[in-house]
Amino acid sequence: MLHIFAVKSFGDISKPVDGFSLCNPDLSASNRFVDSELNITCVIDLAFASTVPVSTSLITPAYRILVMAQSRSTIQRLSLALLRIVTMTMKSSHRPYGNALVGRGCLPAWLFLMACKITTILTQKENKFVELAEELADDEEWVPKILKDEEDYFAVIGKMEKPMGGKKEVRLISIEMHAIARKINMVAELTQDFVADYWIEEMKRDSETIADNVLADLLGPSYEAPVDLASNKSLVAAAWRNATATLQTYISHGSEASKVVAAVKNITFSVGMFSLEDPAARKMQFHYTSPEVANAPNGTHKVDGDTIYRMASVTKAFTVLAGLLEVNSTDWERPITDFVPTLAKYAQKAPGEDDPIHITQWDKVTLSALAAQIGGIPRDPFPVNEILDPATITALGLPPLNPDDPLSLPPCVLPENNHNGVCDEIPYLESIQNRPPALLPWTSPGYSDMGFMLLGVAIANITGKPLTQVYRESIFEPLGMVSSYASSPPKSEWHRSAIPDLATFDLDAGILVSTGGLLTTTNDMAKFGVGVLNSTLLPDEETRKWLKPVSHTAHFEYSVGRPWEIMRYTHSSGVITDIYTKLGDSGSYSGFIVLLPDYNAGFSILSGSTSTRRFSVVTEVAEVVTSSILPALAAQAAKESEKKFAGVYNSTVQGLESSLTLSVNHTKGAAPGLVVSSWISNGTDVLAQLPTSIGAGPYRLIPSILDPEAGTEAFRLVASLDAPIPPSAGAPKKLFTSMSYLTGDWLVLDSPTYGGIGVSLFVFKIGSDGNVEEVRPEAFRVSLKRSC
Repeated sequence: MLHIFAVKSFGDISKPVDGFSLCNPDLSASNRFVDSELNITCVIDLAFASTVPVSTSLITPAYRILVMAQSRSTIQRLSLALLRIVTMTMKSSHRPYGNALVGRGCLPAWLFLMACKITTILTQKENKFVELAEELADDEEWVPKILKDEEDYFAVIGKMEKPMGGKKEVRLISIEMHAIARKINMVAELTQDFVADYWIEEMKRDSETIADNVLADLLGPSYEAPVDLASNKSLVAAAWRNATATLQTYISHGSEASKVVAAVKNITFSVGMFSLEDPAARKMQFHYTSPEVANAPNGTHKVDGDTIYRMASVTKAFTVLAGLLEVNSTDWERPITDFVPTLAKYAQKAPGEDDPIHITQWDKVTLSALAAQIGGIPRDPFPVNEILDPATITALGLPPLNPDDPLSLPPCVLPENNHNGVCDEIPYLESIQNRPPALLPWTSPGYSDMGFMLLGVAIANITGKPLTQVYRESIFEPLGMVSSYASSPPKSEWHRSAIPDLATFDLDAGILVSTGGLLTTTNDMAKFGVGVLNSTLLPDEETRKWLKPVSHTAHFEYSVGRPWEIMRYTHSSGVITDIYTKLGDSGSYSGFIVLLPDYNAGFSILSGSTSTRRFSVVTEVAEVVTSSILPALAAQAAKESEKKFAGVYNSTVQGLESSLTLSVNHTKGAAPGLVVSSWISNGTDVLAQLPTSIGAGPYRLIPSILDPEAGTEAFRLVASLDAPIPPSAGAPKKLFTSMSYLTGDWLVLDSPTYGGIGVSLFVFKIGSDGNVEEVRPEAFRVSLKRSC
C-alpha cells in the first residue's frame, strides 16, 4: 500500500516505513482518493502538475540544482535536491532509510550514485520526450497559460516579489511545492504502480504505434465485454472524464491551437456513450452549444441528450436495417431491376453489355451490392451536384453542352419535377438511368448516395409502404426511439431541435430520405446502438453477419460493410479491434454512429453548424473519444476478467491430481487473454506437452460462445503461433511461408481432438451470483472447482 503522509517538512526519515513519503502541507481527506481496498489512487493537488508535458515538468528548480554545472559545488543544495527526489522514489523495501543514509562518511558517494541513477534514467527517455513534444506541438501552444495556472494553483506558501510594469507585485509562489509536484512525474516513471490510471495509460501508449504485424488470434474479443463503464471505479469512466476534459480544453483554448481545434467552439455538438452491458453508460454525455445555435432565431438555445439533429448519411445504417427486417434474404441477391420497373425497362432497351463503359448494367446491380457501396453506379444524386456554377465551368475549361444530348437536360431539371432540389421518383429514375457507371459491379467499393436512394425505392416497392412508415414501424417504435423522424419534425418539437440554418433543417427529403433524411437525438442513438448490439430486432446470427466487412478498400486498415465504414485499430500487442462506423455530413449537420462489438459498446456524435469546418471538427471529436475510450474498454475488460476468471482450479475427485491456474499478463505489449500459467492433468504437466500438438506458448484462453441461460461460457485455447514477428531490416515481409499462413490459430482452432472434442475447448460454469464456480477442459472429461 502506498502511504502518503501530510507533513509540513520532509519529517523524520530515519525510521523505515512501508512506502515513501510525499510532503505537501495541503494534503487532506478532500483531495485524496482511494479504491475499494483503501489504496490511494489519486492526490488531486499533485496530479494537477501532470497537465504539462513530461519533458517540461521534469525540469524544475530542484532538478536544475541536481544536474546543472553551476550548482555542483554546493554540496548542501545538492543534498537537499537528492533527498527530495529519493524520498519520493525509493521504497523502504528497496533500501531502508536509516542514519547511514545521510551519514557524513557515505554522503558524497551516495549523492554521486543517486545523481548518476536519476540522470541516466532521464537521459534514456530524453528522445521520447522530444518526440512527444513535437507531436503535440499544435495542441500545446497554450502551455504558458497552463504553467501560469499551475503556478497560481500551487502558490500556497511563501511569497516572492516580482517587478511588474515598474511596480512590485506580491504573489504567492511555492518553489518547494512546485518541485514536489514535478517529481510526481518521475515517480510515475520509476514506480509505475503509483499511477492511478496505470492500465489506461499503458494501453494508450501501446496503441499509439500501429504494429506492422498483428496478433492473429480469432477475430473478436480477447476478454468478456466489460460490465462497468460508468461507476467511479471504472477505468472507462475515468477515460471519459479525460476525453471530455480535452474537449472542454479545445473549446476554452482552441484559438491558440490548430485551425481544426480552434473551430471547435463554433460547432454545436453532442457526444454520447452506450453499452449493452451497462445501461448507466448512456448517462456519459457531453454537449456543447455554439454561439450560432445559442443565438439562432429557431430551435433550442442549449443542446442536451434530447436535442433533435439531422443525422445526414448515418441514415444509411437505418436504411440497411430496415431492408434486413423487411426484405427476404434471397431478394438481397436479386438485381435492382426486379424491384424498380423503370430501370428494368431501360435495361431491356439499352443492355449494358453492349457498351459497359457508357451504360450501367442495372440488371447486374443487386440490392446487396447497393448496400455495400460496391454496385459501381455513380456517386451523387441528380441534380444536387450536377449543376455547376458558371464561373466553375469556365475555370475548368468545360465546353457548352449540346441541348440535344439526353444527359444535358434530364427530367429532374424541369421545374415541374423539381421541388427545392428534390425530384419526384419517376423523373429521378429517368434522369439517372442513362448515366455511365463508375465501375462494374463488385469491382471496388465506391461511395454512392444514388445507390441508397435506389435501395430505398426498392424497399418501399417490396413492402408496399412509404419508406417513412417503414422506418417508424420497423425501427423507431420497436426500439422506443420516440424522438426520431423520417421527415422534418412538427413545429411543436422545434424548441428542442438544433437549427443553425432553417433551410437545411425544415425540408422534405422525398426520395433522398433513404440516403440522408433521418433526424434523431443522442438518447435515441443510444437506443439504436444497443438495439443493434443486442440483436433486439434481428436474429443473433443475422446481426453477426451484418457486422462483418463485405469488401476491402485500397487502404490497409479500412474496409466496407453494409453500409459500415470499418476501421481497424491495432494495439502494440498486435491485437485488432474492428470499429464499425457510419459517418454523415450534409447541409448543416454532421455525425457518427460508432459500434465496438468486441466490447458491446459504442458512442454517437451529432452536430450542427453552418461552418465549413464542421465535419473536420466532428472527426477530431471522434478521434479524441476513440483514443481515450478504446484503451480504457480494453483495460476494464482485462481487469474484470482477471477478477472473474483468474485463480486456481482443482479437481475434487479423491486421488486425481488435476489443476488449472489462470492469470492475466500485465506486461506491456503482452498478448491479452486468460494466461494458462499451470495445467496439470492426472499428474501430467500438460503445458510441457502442448508445443508438439498445438504450437508454442504462452497459452491463453479467449471467449468463444456464451450461453447465459445455461450459465456457461466457452473459451478456446490459443497458442502463440500468430505472435507478431517484426520483419528483418530491409527484408520484405513473407506471406506464404509465414507461420501465420501455415499454422495460424484460425487454421488449427479445434485441433487436435480427443473423443470428438477439441483439446482447446474450456467451459466455465457461472453461479447465480455471477462468480465462476468451476471450469471443464471438455476433452479431459474433468471438472475443476475454483479454490481461489
